[in-house]
Amino acid sequence: RRVNLDGSSPQIVLQSTSYIGGDPRGVDLDLARGQIYYSDLKRDAIFRANLDGSNEVPFVTGLDSVFDLQILPQTDEIFWFENTTGIAYRSPLGTAAPVPISTNAGAVGMAIVPEPGTLAFLGLGIVAFGRRRSRPRRP
Repeated sequence: RRVNLDGSSPQIVLQSTSYIGGDPRGVDLDLARGQIYYSDLKRDAIFRANLDGSNEVPFVTGLDSVFDLQILPQTDEIFWFENTTGIAYRSPLGTAAPVPISTNAGAVGMAIVPEPGTLAFLGLGIVAFGRRRSRPRRP
């Protein structure tokens, strides 16, 4: 769903026709490609669709309790964590190629600070930060 900041004009953006009774949680937008990514607890997956809700497809399946996800447009990557396993992942947008980045990310929320590339996890009143190693610049 979407709504104006003053609460007016509520609209349903995406209503899955393939599965009624889903449990969507984390959501973020890839504005450069005109897509929305969201997790669904009942379908154990992250899905991708156009911003108007059309062309919904699974992005990553076989997940366990993905409560939040974040897109980092500067690197064209999506980040998420599985609450049950505590594993955090990243993957290029557009193609699912998950890479584990942390094995102790037990959290209920996350945020990305683009510079200097910090990922923050929030869980049980504790904030943990992870930082991507900087790569040497090529001449």
